[in-house]
Order: sequence, then C-alpha cells, then structure tokens
Amino acid sequence: VWYALTNPDEAERWWPGLKLQRRKGSSICITTPRPHKKRPRTLSGKVISPAKKPYIRAVTHAHPRNYTTELTIYVSQLPSATRLRILESGFPEREHSAVIVSECRDGWRTLVDALREHLQSVTNIERMRGAVDPTE
Repeated sequence: VWYALTNPDEAERWWPGLKLQRRKGSSICITTPRPHKKRPRTLSGKVISPAKKPYIRAVTHAHPRNYTTELTIYVSQLPSATRLRILESGFPEREHSAVIVSECRDGWRTLVDALREHLQSVTNIERMRGAVDPTE
C-alpha cells in the first residue's frame, strides 16, 4: 500500500491526479473526485512531516471553495491486513461546511476503492514486488 501511494510511477497507474514526493518541504498536488459534481477538487500544498513510513502530513489549499486543511495519510500493518487512514482536518466553519466535508469524504472513498481494485490485480502485485527494495 505504501509503495502504491508513494512511488510516482505506481501511483500514476491508479491515481493519475497524485503528485507527491516524500521529502519534507516538497510540493504536493492531489486531485480528488467530487462525486455528483462536474469539477474535481484539487489540493495543493507542502509536505510538513519527514514523510517516512508509515505516514505523510501536508498542509493543503483546496480549489474550488478556497480553504486550507491539514492532510495526514497513515498506513499501518495489522496481523491480517493493511490499514489505510486518510485524515483531513481544519475545514472552515462556514455555511455549507457539512456539504464540503461530505464531498471530501466521498472523494477519498472513491480513491480508496480505486487503490483496493489496483491491489487486487495479481499482475500489479507481482510488478510491485519486483520493484520494491526490501529495505525501503
């Protein structure tokens, strides 16, 4: 899961709108769907954590709707599965804020489903296993 999120070539296969480098201070650009809307949401900002396993933290600015949030992506290994948590916080308190949060949640769910589908492909798993450095 970590490799599929943080390797640019692999991420491009399942999430073409993800531009993420793992270095602190690097730029981040994420395009997320907004189900039932014509335009996607774009988050742009900077990575604020060292971006080492198992998480990445970034401060992002969202368009449309023009607001800033903090985004944290966690990956953890459980005994029988891998857990991915995407936390976005600091949404503005304004009229229709519940609608904004709901749109964001639905967009993240769409992306997690795309990742799940990508990781269910034996071909994709074999390619990633061949490319992953065991020390990474």
